[in-house]
Amino acid sequence: MDQPVYTWKRIPSNKNTPSPRASFAWASYKKKIYLYGGKDENNERESFYVFNLEDLEWEQKLPVQEKEPETRTCVLSVLHDDSMFFYGGYKSQNSSVLSGLFEYNFQSNQWNSHGYFDDYAESYHYSTGLYRDNILYFGGSTGYYQTNKFVSYDLHQQKWILIQPSPKTPEQRYLHSGEVWNDSYFVFGGLSFIENNDFHRYDFGSGKWEEITQKNPETLWPKPRRSHRTFIHNNKMYLFGGYGHSIWHGDCIWIFDFRNYQWRKVDILGDIKPKKRRVFLFEKYHDSIILFGGFTEKHKFTKSGYVLKLKGDLEKDLSHFLKNQVLCDTTISCLRNQSIGAHKTILNARLKTNENIIKLNQKASTLERRQVFHLLKFIYTGIGESSYKSMFTPNLDSISNDYLSLLQNNNKNTNSNISHLKSPFDFKIQLDNQLIQVHKIMMAARSELYYGMLTIVDDPSGIAPDLSGLSHSAFILLLQFIYSDKINQNDIDLNDLIQLKDCWKYFGFRSNRLKRICNKITKIIK
Repeated sequence: MDQPVYTWKRIPSNKNTPSPRASFAWASYKKKIYLYGGKDENNERESFYVFNLEDLEWEQKLPVQEKEPETRTCVLSVLHDDSMFFYGGYKSQNSSVLSGLFEYNFQSNQWNSHGYFDDYAESYHYSTGLYRDNILYFGGSTGYYQTNKFVSYDLHQQKWILIQPSPKTPEQRYLHSGEVWNDSYFVFGGLSFIENNDFHRYDFGSGKWEEITQKNPETLWPKPRRSHRTFIHNNKMYLFGGYGHSIWHGDCIWIFDFRNYQWRKVDILGDIKPKKRRVFLFEKYHDSIILFGGFTEKHKFTKSGYVLKLKGDLEKDLSHFLKNQVLCDTTISCLRNQSIGAHKTILNARLKTNENIIKLNQKASTLERRQVFHLLKFIYTGIGESSYKSMFTPNLDSISNDYLSLLQNNNKNTNSNISHLKSPFDFKIQLDNQLIQVHKIMMAARSELYYGMLTIVDDPSGIAPDLSGLSHSAFILLLQFIYSDKINQNDIDLNDLIQLKDCWKYFGFRSNRLKRICNKITKIIK
């Protein structure tokens, strides 16, 4: 059974699972995560482990001993080509702060040392990133004081550079996070004298810092924290965990969208809840997040690992329909007088304007059929080549947002058009003597019941009786789930929810998710 979206699944431990630890270095390389060092309840660990992302199994690695760094903790690494790099660190056995840049090469299984930088010297609990073959380090602690120095190491010239501060340079801090996106470096939170939730951006073009602030007090914003983790994926920064103001965080994932500079909060669903933690592994792989280790709210080091599924079944369902050319109602012309089936309803809903539809047809006429397939896959699911992302104006939103907003607009005005396009709704369901407009392809792709019905019913009027037995208002909730994998919790009638929960049998392997959502909302209403 597929794992429901935004739910955790525990990774089983085996004899090769690393001992409980936190504050280690790691890097993801060719379907594996390489983990080095860290600290447990006794001391620093020098062991090196590899986690296979395909079979979710650990194994111990034994690098060549020559030039191996001394054991350390409180480090972060970056990946460049076939190597991982980390700087400095901390050794609690003699309370010393370490210096030096070290490289581990995955191909040769060997260590290499790149010396240290006088202007940065000893440092730990910094943030790091990679920008155009330059390793970046910001902030950290020297053991005596915190710093806000920003330095880079040019991997080609093997040269250190101190990046000059600007008037809005963030204050000194450590245990913060830092990420590179496009031509900027973003720093969030950390510990100065107190935990922070300030957010800063360094522009490599202008060489200046700026602070990103809340637009108004009601704007969603993560609480102050340190020792959290972040990563970048699809123009978004994902933030999880950490500790701040005597509060442990871990009930939700915060997502910052670089396209509109807004935060949103995604609650974690399901019954499996990892202990809240700090200084842990947090890594993206395909449509999942890998979580491992850290120091938990129970004040224990842990070796527990989990997988969180990011993408819902919506993308998979539509991608399957694309691949199998099911219920296509139009064609797109390609090179060599070839064509490929497509769905007008999805194209209209996703592309939003006539100009974008014209762009699609013009682009497709210059591509091979297999290339058009991947272009359509990107339009349908948001998954695909980066070159397609800037092709349309306005840009494509998330697929859930596009379909849900389309549904909501249609509820307000059944005669509404999207940007003067012909209505993208191509089918009507007759319910309680009312007609509800829907997308035939969405209904068929998402529900075995409607797939069976719509492949049999061939009414030229485009109208079919409803077979769900739902009231009109409950059916609107069902459409929300079909279109977005979610249900709006506002203004829900308990009777509608009870009816909706009985629809689980229409959704095959998604049935558990529908039941779980209904149960959660029922508890809130009661």
